[in-house]
Amino acid sequence: MKRTALIGLGYGLTYLPAIERVPELSLVALMSRGSRRSRGVARALGLPYRTSIEELIETDRPKLAIVAVPPDDAEDIVLPLLASGCDVLCEFPIDLELARAAKKKRKTRFDVNAHFSLLPAAMTFVRACRRRVPSIVDVVCHERTLYPCLDTIHRAVGATLVPRAATKTNGGFVIAGTIAKAPATIRVTPLLREIDDGRDVFFGQRISVGFLEKSRGRSITLVDSFGPVLASREVLVDLEVIHPPTRLAHIERDRVAANEAALRGMLRRERDDARTFEVAEAYSAVLDRIASKTGRRDRSNHR
Repeated sequence: MKRTALIGLGYGLTYLPAIERVPELSLVALMSRGSRRSRGVARALGLPYRTSIEELIETDRPKLAIVAVPPDDAEDIVLPLLASGCDVLCEFPIDLELARAAKKKRKTRFDVNAHFSLLPAAMTFVRACRRRVPSIVDVVCHERTLYPCLDTIHRAVGATLVPRAATKTNGGFVIAGTIAKAPATIRVTPLLREIDDGRDVFFGQRISVGFLEKSRGRSITLVDSFGPVLASREVLVDLEVIHPPTRLAHIERDRVAANEAALRGMLRRERDDARTFEVAEAYSAVLDRIASKTGRRDRSNHR
C-alpha cells in the first residue's frame, strides 16, 4: 500500500471518502497550520498530526501527498515533498513557477487535480471530443472554474488556450485566442458576492466545441459542470443527450468519484507533464491578460 499524507484540512477533508475507495492507498498522517479543529480531526481519525513539512517527511515518510492549500503556500510544501521522492497531487490552481519546478523532478509524479474536469459529465464530454480536430471553441465559466475549464479542454482536444486579447465587460472578461489553431473565446463571468462559495455563479463551466466533418458543422457541449452533455449531428437539429444532468442528490457522489479518479491517476505509471504544464501556462497567461486590464493579478479562486 502507498503511504499517503493529506496536507490542508479545509477543502482537503473532502478527499477522505475518495481515499477510502482506493485500497492501494494507506492514509498515514495529516498536516495543516495547527488549528484546534484540525487537531480534533486527527484525533478523531486516530492519525498523527503535523504542522511542519520537514517533520512529516522525516517521521511519516509518505510516498504520495495530497496538497490542498492556497497557491501562495503550495511551493514551500510541494518541492520538499518531490525532493524526498514523494509523489504529489496538488489542488488547483497552481503557479506557473511551481509547475516549471515540478516538471524537472523526473523521478516523482506531480499532477494537479482540477476536479471539475474529472466529474462524470466532463469525462463524457472529453471522450466525445477525442480524436477530433476542433474548428471553434466557445467557453463560459467563472473565476473559480477557469483553471478546470482549461484542463477539460486539454483533455478533450490535446491542446489548451493561447490567449491573444482580453476585454473587460460588465464586471467580467472576454478572452480571445486559439486552441489547436481553432478560434476560441472564453467568457469569465463575475461573482455576485464577496464570499466565493459557489452559490452565486451563473455558469459552472459551459464548453462547446464545434467540428467540421464531411462539410457539416457538428458540436459537443458540456452545458454545466454536472451536465448534461449534448451532441448535435447537424447545427441546431438532431440533438442528442449523451450524458444526462446529475441529480441534486447525486452531486456529492460525483464529486467523490472525481477525487477518486484523480487519486487513481496518480497510481498509473505514465506521467502527463505536457497537460499539467500547458494548462498552468495558459492559466497564468490569462491572468496576465486580465491584469493588463485591471492592474491586479487575482488568484482568489483557490480551493
